[in-house]
Amino acid sequence: MGQKRLKARKAVFILLGLIFLIPGLVVSISPVPLGFVLLLPGVTFLIIGSRQFRRWIRRRRERNAEINARIITAEDSLPGPIADPLKLTRPREHDGNLIREQNYQGS
Repeated sequence: MGQKRLKARKAVFILLGLIFLIPGLVVSISPVPLGFVLLLPGVTFLIIGSRQFRRWIRRRRERNAEINARIITAEDSLPGPIADPLKLTRPREHDGNLIREQNYQGS
């Protein structure tokens, strides 16, 4: 019974993520880019619900130092329920430790 509940919970998070993400992408290209307000919860729900999405975000952060630095800055200013899932996508060094912010700011 617990396995079915877990799958249902993940499905709900993925559905919520898509419900926020798709309109957020559409609105973000408008002259007043308010899509950011919808994109954040959408990405957060998808990170919680999908291991593959979490890995995809981590790979983007590993390959693009500027994006990673911006996400780290956002993590510090966003409320915990949004920032905590973003922290799960932080890149890791080869030894498994999280890469620290100073590595991405030219230090």
